[in-house]
Amino acid sequence: MNEDRDTMLDPEPRGLSETLREFKGQRCVVIGEAIVDSYLYGSPRRLCREAPVPVIDSEQIFLAPGGAANTAVNLAGLGAKTSCFTVIGKDRQGMQLCALLEEKGVNTDNILTVKNRRTLYKQRIYAGTQMLLRVDSGSCGRLEPEIEERMARLLEALFESSQALVISDYDYGLISPKVIQVLTRLQKNNPKILAIDAKDLERYSEVGAVLIKPNYFEAVRFLGIPVVPPNERADQIIRSGPRLLAKAGAEIAAVTLDSQGAVILDKGHKAYRIYARAHSSPSEAGAGDTFISAFVLALVSGADSSQAGEIASAAAAVAVGKRQGTASCSWNELRGYLSLENKLIQGTVRLKELKDYYRSQGMKIVFTNGCFDILHRGHTHFLSQCKSLGDVLVVAVNSDAGIRKLRGANRPINSLADRTQILCSLSCVDHVIGFEEDSPLEIIDLLKPDLFAKAANHHIENLPEVPLVIRQGGEVRILPYLEEYSTVDIIQRASVQV
Repeated sequence: MNEDRDTMLDPEPRGLSETLREFKGQRCVVIGEAIVDSYLYGSPRRLCREAPVPVIDSEQIFLAPGGAANTAVNLAGLGAKTSCFTVIGKDRQGMQLCALLEEKGVNTDNILTVKNRRTLYKQRIYAGTQMLLRVDSGSCGRLEPEIEERMARLLEALFESSQALVISDYDYGLISPKVIQVLTRLQKNNPKILAIDAKDLERYSEVGAVLIKPNYFEAVRFLGIPVVPPNERADQIIRSGPRLLAKAGAEIAAVTLDSQGAVILDKGHKAYRIYARAHSSPSEAGAGDTFISAFVLALVSGADSSQAGEIASAAAAVAVGKRQGTASCSWNELRGYLSLENKLIQGTVRLKELKDYYRSQGMKIVFTNGCFDILHRGHTHFLSQCKSLGDVLVVAVNSDAGIRKLRGANRPINSLADRTQILCSLSCVDHVIGFEEDSPLEIIDLLKPDLFAKAANHHIENLPEVPLVIRQGGEVRILPYLEEYSTVDIIQRASVQV
């Protein structure tokens, strides 16, 4: 498929596309407490005889990088060359953490292993979707002086070679005053995109941060102001914005407000409000790590603070939309998500990104194709049925030249631009893509739909798409057809009337 043809099918703003492309290859370092997140999922069968608690039959144990490690995974997944700079124990959990990071493409050469320290480990136990218990373990005390010295020396080298640094400080003792002192000196002499995600912002007020990312409660605690109801929090943060930036010594603050979205405060600019994107995930573990990762990469790539905030919000929505554990967002998933509101698709790259996103969310993709020259009730009835068979409906539409080849020189009646615009107006249609070939085999090959649907006026043995769909593990469904509605009949009736 030629991605340069049918340019009217590409409504995406140019600036956003350029920003995302710039993510690739940026050199980033994450400094902070790396955690192994463990999730045990099971079904409650009965009450325990020893105590009034449920007995869980373990069905699955899932491990994921957490804390600073999850921030590193997000940066790597979004295309950055990422190094995780942390201290772990010489134990099984530490080995698991390094293996998880390497699997996700994160450089682990700068992870210091210490014999007398235990790797941070958080175990969560679920009964279905309900978390019953979290058990934390690992060393939280301050590092020994010689380890601090090693960290300071390594920080100097990493700072010099990086384009952005993210401090992920969970207040577990890893980032000592000495490390902050070195970081402050380095940032003053050679400023970088330095982002702070810390429980205690007070410690970083002199470091020269470009970005801080407190949640609402961290922000109000830092400012010493009262907690207000959720619907008043955005206005409260906006009013307090200049003071927050001044006290934190930062250029930009992204204050996250959970279901109320976020407020972006940028020195010398008006506050910018971001509204939360709806999702159904019961867990938001790791959403803040995803948010700051995407925000930092957007800044490094030349975005302004408001655009960076929108990109970060979209990435966080992808992460929390996943159905298991500490989640992250990849570059393809982010690009796919940002394309969701644009129903028209141009080219195979966008199609693959959308497919990757929907797959990551566990959604069922339904595909159909046709000319849809004069959209009538038979078409809308058929498309509505298609949508009911899954979560996402993708419709491929024959080009004008393709229809002339199939139907003759007098067709189509409506151009591709008109036909796709009308299809996009239907709520049952999620995405529309044009194709030049006789059959959309290339589209099917990339999309790998769960289900391919055609109307009953087609014979399954005559459909060239069927063997490919079945070979990919998809299902083929022939749906009822409203015989009283036909494009040919409508054209004939119109001709008679004329």
